[in-house]
Amino acid sequence: MTIPPVGGFVLGVECTGMSTGALRLVAVGENGPLAVYQHNEGPQTFSGVALYGEATNDSFTVDVDRAAAYGISGSAEGMTSEGESLLTNVPGDLQQTCVQSPSTSNATAVLHCYLQVEGTGAELLQFQSYAANEDMDAAYQEFVAQYGVESTGTCQSGPNETTWSIDSAVRGPRRSASASTGPTTSWSSSRR
Repeated sequence: MTIPPVGGFVLGVECTGMSTGALRLVAVGENGPLAVYQHNEGPQTFSGVALYGEATNDSFTVDVDRAAAYGISGSAEGMTSEGESLLTNVPGDLQQTCVQSPSTSNATAVLHCYLQVEGTGAELLQFQSYAANEDMDAAYQEFVAQYGVESTGTCQSGPNETTWSIDSAVRGPRRSASASTGPTTSWSSSRR
C-alpha cells in the first residue's frame, strides 16, 4: 500500500472475531477495502482497540490526529434485523462468508462477504441497503464520481458504465472501473 508522503491519509481497520466464522482484518481506505487478512484462529470477539505503527526506514514518521472505534451492538450474537434482511439478497453459497459492518452513510445495513484472501479475482463483495431509492441512487452516483472516467470499453477491457439484467429484464445501472486496489464494480437495484 502506498501512503502519500505529505498530508493526511484516512485508514480504517475492520475486525471480526471467530464468532463470525473466522478472524478477518480488512484495511479500508477512503475508496473502500485495500487488503484482507483471514485466519481460522483468533479471539471470539474484540473488546479493545490499540494503535501501532512501524516504519521501514528512519525518514518515515506516523502521527495520528484522530482515532475512532465503533462496534455493532450484539454483533457477537449475529446481525441486526436490517443486516439479516439484506443477507437474503446474497447468493446462498456466499451467505456464510458475510459479516455486518457499521454504516458510515445513509445505508440501513452494510455487509462484507469474503470470497478469498489471495489469488486472482475479487476478494470482497460489499452489499448495502437503503431506506429510499433516492439514497441508493445518490450512493451509486458517489461511486461513479469517485472513479471519474469515461466509458472506454467493456468491464474486461476498461472503464464502463451500462446496465445489468436478469432474464432480459434491466435491473439497474452498473459501473466498472480501476481502483488503487484493483478493478471495482458498482451496481444498484431498486428491487425489494
